[in-house]
This record gives sequence, C-alpha cells and structure tokens, in this order.
Amino acid sequence: MLDIPLAITAFSAADIDEAGIQDLEGVEFETSFSFTQNWTVQLNASWSENKFTEFSDLFFERVTGVTNYKGLKYEGYPEWMGNLSTTYTSQLTDDWDWYGRADFMYHGDYFTENLNLATASDYLLTNFRVGVIRGDLRVELFVRNLFSE
Repeated sequence: MLDIPLAITAFSAADIDEAGIQDLEGVEFETSFSFTQNWTVQLNASWSENKFTEFSDLFFERVTGVTNYKGLKYEGYPEWMGNLSTTYTSQLTDDWDWYGRADFMYHGDYFTENLNLATASDYLLTNFRVGVIRGDLRVELFVRNLFSE
C-alpha cells in the first residue's frame, strides 16, 4: 500500500511550475564626479516597467483559480531604484591612508508576489564606513542600514 499525504503532493516545491512571457522596458542613468582629487560621488537611477503578456503559476492556480497573469507585474521589481555614494580618501601618515564612505540606496515599492495582491513599501538604506589602508591591509568600521529600514 502506498501512503502519500495529499497536502505534500498538492503543494510541494516540486509541483511549482511557472511559464510565461514578460514585456520589460526601462532606462538607467549612471554617473560619477570628482569634486577634488580625494572626494568622489557616484549616482545611479533607474526606471523600469514590466508586465506579463502571458504567465501561469500552477501553485497559485491550484490555490486561487487564476490561470493567466496577463497585465500583472513581476514580483520584487520596483518601478524606481537609485543610489548615491560619496567617498573621501586622504593620507593619514607616510604608510597609511584613510577613507570614509556613505551610501544611500533607494528601492521603490513593489509587489511581493505575482498576483499583485500585496505590496512592500519603498525604503532607503543608509550605509557608512570608515577605514585605514596600508598596502594590502585594510581595517574598516561600518554600519549597514543605519536607520533600520
């Protein structure tokens, strides 16, 4: 006798099957600038638009009955993203250099799944680091996600 629980066979990871076609368009801008020999700034911004022209997901079809995601957006990809980074470096002693860097990364709101029923809010991550360098040796202190976004 073969005993297979229905919950496992109906919703196991092996049963998840996705197939489809997506339209994707976008623009990205990237630049960097040196204010001085020691101070640089980098900027990147991107806009993208995506939507399914045809898509099915067998797992969600079993749960919701939705068979085609046409016109819906792909999960996890925001319309807007960008980052701004600035770095300052200088000589500390004859053997050591020091640097400081700040990174600000924006991630726009996005859908958390392909049915587009739930969204995650946009957020801004702020990272800081300061360190010293001598040859191949680097010692660094850093803070990631300073404001706990």
